[in-house]
Amino acid sequence: MPGLLWGRVPKLFIAVAILYGVLDRRRSPLDPVLRSLVTVRVSQLNGCRFCVDINSATLARRAGSQAKVDALEAWRDSDLFDAKERAALVYAEAMTDSARRVTDASGLNMPRIIAVRSSDTFKGDDWLGLKMRDASIVRGIGVLPMFTGLLGLLLLLGGLAATWAREGR
Repeated sequence: MPGLLWGRVPKLFIAVAILYGVLDRRRSPLDPVLRSLVTVRVSQLNGCRFCVDINSATLARRAGSQAKVDALEAWRDSDLFDAKERAALVYAEAMTDSARRVTDASGLNMPRIIAVRSSDTFKGDDWLGLKMRDASIVRGIGVLPMFTGLLGLLLLLGGLAATWAREGR
């Protein structure tokens, strides 16, 4: 459990808190309640009770009540969640569980990705614009689960911390 590790390595907790702060920034185009819903659901799926506890408090504060927090595990059977929240939860579950994938059968209406050279608008009702720059060429867009990359980053940081601690003796 992350809570046990963070209690033993406070600097790791600070690093994760900074990473979370970057991901959950105020200028995000996503609604704060939606961000918190996804964060709590992913924490539930990963089995991190500490994460569920701390993120549920944020969700309750942002949503204005405890109702969505209490209904989140059985969100498919609840009327508290609108279409946008349901789509985000389906997507979050598919990206968190490595055995599942987002497909046309998922019931999600995924936006098309369009290359945009110069424009003030980078999104529409059914599309997202990917700004093309001369410094890069986009050949394809894929979706990868983030957990594996974050786990690798944490292992790398753990190795660096262990090396630093050993050399410091």
